[in-house]
Amino acid sequence: MRSHPARRFAFAGVGLVVMALGIAVMTLAGLGTSPISAPVWVATLAGGLTFGGWTLVLNALMFVAQLLILRRRFPATGWLQLPAALVFSSAIDLWMWVFGWIQPGHYALQALQVLVGAGLLGLGVAIQVAPDALYLPGEGLIATIAKVTRSPFARLKVVFDVTLVAAAVLMSFLFFGELRGLREGTVVAAFLVGTVVGVTMPAVRRTLAAVLGDGR
Repeated sequence: MRSHPARRFAFAGVGLVVMALGIAVMTLAGLGTSPISAPVWVATLAGGLTFGGWTLVLNALMFVAQLLILRRRFPATGWLQLPAALVFSSAIDLWMWVFGWIQPGHYALQALQVLVGAGLLGLGVAIQVAPDALYLPGEGLIATIAKVTRSPFARLKVVFDVTLVAAAVLMSFLFFGELRGLREGTVVAAFLVGTVVGVTMPAVRRTLAAVLGDGR
């Protein structure tokens, strides 16, 4: 058992909330959203549920997919994805409400907001991943497919993101007859978030070690 599990869960929970903040800030800029949120945002524009509500639906589908693939081999710790998804989805709706008044009037401000949002998302991912305590169903599904197919996680992550963006494009044309919800901000997020994760991870790990009090 890893040391201080409660602190690890709390640290990862902070990461989920920061991730949600990044997605909300980026999306409200009006230049698209992150690749993994692309189909969810298109569904939100079409109506029915909130951004967080559709996010929870997508995460639930990904969780069920893992159960169907692994069946009895599904790990007990995998059930922690459910509360993680609930916190993440609720936080998205919270931040969308808190910052819903933001309407940048100039493209330069929109672009800056996308960069800030992508930076926050990358930082949130680093905080969430570092404790190795909680993960979202999207990550769980990729890990499941990687395990079954014996394929590299990183390669499948790229395929997964591209598939989600393609699905969002298809949904957009089906719902609206034109492209909505995906713009240059989606492309920027695809490249920038991973870079921010790599840059911030050393500092995040040092912070985690201080929180755990183990000096690592």
